[in-house]
Amino acid sequence: AYGVEVPVVDGNVCRVLSRLTGIANHIKAGVMKDDLGWALADRIIKAKSSSGEDEIENIEVCYESIGSPGEVNQALMELGATYCSPSGSGVDDGDPLKDFYVSTRLGVAIGRAMTDSRKRGHVENLIAKKAFAANDEGKCCRLCDPNGISTAYYNIMDQMNDDSSTSDSKTNEKKTYAIAGHASLPIAPPKKSKREEVIAVAVISSRPPSGEERCWLMVKRPSKGLLAGQWEFPSVCVWNSAEDDDNSGPKKKKK
Repeated sequence: AYGVEVPVVDGNVCRVLSRLTGIANHIKAGVMKDDLGWALADRIIKAKSSSGEDEIENIEVCYESIGSPGEVNQALMELGATYCSPSGSGVDDGDPLKDFYVSTRLGVAIGRAMTDSRKRGHVENLIAKKAFAANDEGKCCRLCDPNGISTAYYNIMDQMNDDSSTSDSKTNEKKTYAIAGHASLPIAPPKKSKREEVIAVAVISSRPPSGEERCWLMVKRPSKGLLAGQWEFPSVCVWNSAEDDDNSGPKKKKK
């Protein structure tokens, strides 16, 4: 606002940045939404001229040529919701970033390597080494998810296999590779395991001596959280899977 050069980063922007840079991570990862995403978005909105100069005599003229920070932020969010949405192809003629996506270039490079058994073996050997190095903090990529590279690679392979029957020419084949690469990034965020609970519920009622309508004992739920402020029968959780998982973990030795 007010021409201040401050980036805005949300899930859509993180998706655009992941595909522009080829970073194999998910948009909810801390390195994307809290660290790298802000750094990259900041560089984009501060790119005032093609020469990268930080000082411009007439800032109004600059904003007219490349857009104000607010317009650039809005454009990134809009691209993430339209051409660069999860279902975006990366090869649409209307996408202003189609020539800059690393994701589509990765797809084409991997697709072409798959036609040569020797190159495919070399690529998969590199993927295996990266996956093995994921357990070594000193060797794994700081920006990618530990399993992000192998996940993206096999996602590309799966999509290529699914779409291979529709490729009827070299042009379509290249486009299929590009779309597969684009769809593989960013990788899907890890799914949280569902929590299971065993709850004991007390259903207590009484009927007045006068024979009036039966009364039931109810309690009001807390003002915050699930079903906040609603009424229910008294209950207590006697077991939940989260506590069970905690108890099954490695126990610390007492000193």
